[in-house]
Amino acid sequence: FFLALFYLFTDTSVISCLVTATFTLVYGCLCAKSIDAAVSSNQNASNSRLSLTHSALLSDQMLGTSQHSTLPLTAVILFPIFASIMLLILFFFLDTFAPLLHLFSSLAAAYALLFVLLPPVEYITAKARRSLSSFASTRPNSPRVFHTELVITGVLVASIMITWLFTAHWLLNDLIGIALCVVFICLVRLPNLKVAVVLLCGLFIYDIFWVFFSSKIFGNNVMLEVATQQSTNPVSILAQKLNLPISPIKLLPLPAKLMFPSIAGDGSVRGFTMLGLGDIVVPGIFLAFVLRYEVGQGRVLLMKPFLSSLFVRAVCGYVVALVISFVFNALFEAAQPALLYLVPGIVAPVVVSAVMRGELAILWTQTPCSPRSPHNSTPLNSSDSQDLAV
Repeated sequence: FFLALFYLFTDTSVISCLVTATFTLVYGCLCAKSIDAAVSSNQNASNSRLSLTHSALLSDQMLGTSQHSTLPLTAVILFPIFASIMLLILFFFLDTFAPLLHLFSSLAAAYALLFVLLPPVEYITAKARRSLSSFASTRPNSPRVFHTELVITGVLVASIMITWLFTAHWLLNDLIGIALCVVFICLVRLPNLKVAVVLLCGLFIYDIFWVFFSSKIFGNNVMLEVATQQSTNPVSILAQKLNLPISPIKLLPLPAKLMFPSIAGDGSVRGFTMLGLGDIVVPGIFLAFVLRYEVGQGRVLLMKPFLSSLFVRAVCGYVVALVISFVFNALFEAAQPALLYLVPGIVAPVVVSAVMRGELAILWTQTPCSPRSPHNSTPLNSSDSQDLAV
């Protein structure tokens, strides 16, 4: 055990994976919080951390707090079954559906990158515009060409996608994976703790079955095969048929995981540390729900004491559980179902804290409101200030 723990903290690929997964999860939750704040206040996104052009990427149903953007209980119950069917299709027919899958994943990746990269591009261009305005006669708020930032971001996204299709570099794969995770965490919402627990329990069983028991039925570890399998790059096929003077990479993995190279002592790559995007998205959706609940209750994220926040406790549980999954992966030298550790790691701190504070009934059945206002929130009990220290 201690040797595995030592290996964990000396392997830069494991540390990079752990840090990147945690950052992606927290950033996605904060983006979801910003979207809720912009919608609930009925203000332009430019008055919050979202931009006007950023909000244009989201439809009214995506932005709304109505039932259109939340997962109903029936869909949550059926989701592991649907995911199992899709997993089997990819296991048996990946090469057959490869062109369609790559087309869909490329479109989704481009949208996700646009969603994630647009805010920093707008921030940089806004600062540059203000700097230039101090040397010019125009005012900072003078009329300008609309969607300039969107065009710049579009060019950046196109460059990333083209480079990825030609090289399949792991850094670009990770960048696309991070963007996809953030978008899913922002757009998929859980209505209450009951639905969240049903979803997490279903995917808990799903992950364990397909990692530990699928080889006894199908002869191979279905989850691992699908996660690591590569299919023919459609750009390579197109280049060959049209005799184009380009040489894209022939095999292209689907952007369904984060991967970091493990460097040996001689500088060579001895393998990759991988983490499925679902191991970020599923906990992220749950943590976004917890964060919405706390914001709806009028609690600030960085409250004192720091660990009194349900969200912070759940994030800490996620980190500890992910470390444990990496330790067991090193101990048994075999792939581990990360949700086996992540689901208890994030649910237990929230449920135990909610029980101690007497808030479990509210979490279990009620949809958390958006940022607290006099019209859409339930007042905290007078003892809440003391209970938060529990």
